[in-house]
Amino acid sequence: MSLENTRLLFIDDPLADLASLVSRAQDSQASRLLLLAGKHPVCRIGDQLSPPLTEDKLHFSQTESLARAVLSPAQEEELDKTGSIEIELVLGETHYECSVFFGNGSHNFIVFLPENAR
Repeated sequence: MSLENTRLLFIDDPLADLASLVSRAQDSQASRLLLLAGKHPVCRIGDQLSPPLTEDKLHFSQTESLARAVLSPAQEEELDKTGSIEIELVLGETHYECSVFFGNGSHNFIVFLPENAR
């Protein structure tokens, strides 16, 4: 799947877009995928950040749409109360740890990529 600028990430099919970014991060041998509102999606490779994975920075509405797609109502409530939550994210047959948190009034994500999936 291409992540061209023909549509906004995480609006039409948030989980497919997330799976595509995770796959690209894994192909780069990354340990983390960072999805922060107002920033370009990037991944951490060793102690360095990758070049941006997309041309456009993520808008708060995009990360909010992703949050609605991956969080249960109970998890959303916990996030609203505490400002952050750790969840298990399942994409295909692979399980990922994911931190979801509020920063600057927006939803933000850090997806931790398991060693055996890289």
